[in-house]
Amino acid sequence: MATALKTHSDIADSLAMKRRGLTLTLLTLTYFFSYMDRQILAILLERIKADLVLTDTQLGLLSGLVFAIFYATLGIPVARLADRTSRRNIIAVSLTIWSAMTAMCGLAQNFTQLMLFRIGVGIGEAGSSPPSHSIIADLYPPEKRAGAMAVYSLGVVLGAGFGTLIGGVVAHSYGWRVAMMTVGLPGIALAVLVRLFMVEPRRGLSDAGPVAAPAPMPSVAQGFASMWASAPAQHLVVGVTLTSMIGYALTGWGPSFMQRSLGISMLDVSRYIALPGACSGQSRRLPAARSPMCSPSATAFTCRAGSCSS
Repeated sequence: MATALKTHSDIADSLAMKRRGLTLTLLTLTYFFSYMDRQILAILLERIKADLVLTDTQLGLLSGLVFAIFYATLGIPVARLADRTSRRNIIAVSLTIWSAMTAMCGLAQNFTQLMLFRIGVGIGEAGSSPPSHSIIADLYPPEKRAGAMAVYSLGVVLGAGFGTLIGGVVAHSYGWRVAMMTVGLPGIALAVLVRLFMVEPRRGLSDAGPVAAPAPMPSVAQGFASMWASAPAQHLVVGVTLTSMIGYALTGWGPSFMQRSLGISMLDVSRYIALPGACSGQSRRLPAARSPMCSPSATAFTCRAGSCSS
């Protein structure tokens, strides 16, 4: 019986390693859809404002605070759930939720309805990154992990760029409601592919040496205390917070600024500015992550700088 169980475990580990390229591709596509659905609102703000008669404060709540509160706070319980249950299933369910909520944004008739749908997007997207990072860590050893994370991070600015491109082009021809549905509904199909083809690797699969018995899981309070006691962790949290605040402000209001103050049309912003800017920002990430001479701290600095400048 022990031999049979060991053989079954070995087969599962071998399958996970053989299909890790496919799994990384699906994770990257999921991240791509996450940012596409998240950022499409930016290019559509002016159309939504005119259609639903909203103020800039309401637009700021929809694209910023309302989404961020649920996205940020739910990430912690989702991460703890990912430590106990199937990470693949969490990703598939989360992808289905935020894709459906994005499509339903196109049905909103007032601010309250649109706010509720945006909250749904935030709730769904909170379940993407924590289990994805965990799966990548189990599939790739430390010396290859930075490269895998760089590939995964392609979904960030490319998703935002294509979301702006597709949203602007579709909204120009068919309206902002159709644009929301156009980027939202395909994510449901991707969720089915994630559930069917993504592997759930054994925890610690790529760790060097034998895997020790798992220690008791620390509480959330213990986790925060551990981070607070580490100066590098404090610096990392502050740095990521500041760059995220600047980056989201630029990407959230940049298209509206260009349309209002510079006289650039929504279609021109989406076609000639959004995607080239995203590609130029992303081009700095992969070389930094793959360079054998680059330390993890330098790689992180380069990637965060690329996020802000793009």
